[in-house]
Amino acid sequence: MLTNNRISRIAEDAFSTLPNLVSVVLTGNKLEKLVDLEPLTKLKTLERLTLLENPVTKVKHYRPYMIQTCSKTLRILDFNRIKDKERKAAGLLFAGERGKKLVEEIDIAPPRAVGSEPAAQVAEAAKTGPTPEVIERIKKAIAEAETIEEVTRLERALKSGVLPEDLQGAAVEGAGGPAVEAPKEDSMKVDG
Repeated sequence: MLTNNRISRIAEDAFSTLPNLVSVVLTGNKLEKLVDLEPLTKLKTLERLTLLENPVTKVKHYRPYMIQTCSKTLRILDFNRIKDKERKAAGLLFAGERGKKLVEEIDIAPPRAVGSEPAAQVAEAAKTGPTPEVIERIKKAIAEAETIEEVTRLERALKSGVLPEDLQGAAVEGAGGPAVEAPKEDSMKVDG
């Protein structure tokens, strides 16, 4: 049971030492893409799989994809029994040329490597560390965030020390100095 652990990726060999695993509960994590679930499809004895409260469950064709790609021993997905009718429908959905195209669309993005952020940015931030200005800008953005997803994304940026692209546009590099906030149009008044 790996519930509420902020898991966003599963390593290719995560379950290689557990070949007889029958139940996996990954409820309340941060799995986003179907291709990130690939290691689960290699579990030959898996009977019960739960991924509720993960963004991936909202992806189009999530349930039929998992039913089709996981082993035939999978009987329960997200606490719902997989009916024969549903298994057949999933098989039909991914059958033939249309099915191959659908799988290609789903699998188009390669699985993300565990712990991979934009590598160059993280490496650079690790060498120099974030500037106090970057830290303050990210903290300010967190305080102004309107959704939990935005807060989570900004917290990740704060930990990595990399200023998100949407915040970079508001900064102007001083000549050899730290990033300073660009003046806002409504904050400057011109006399005359």
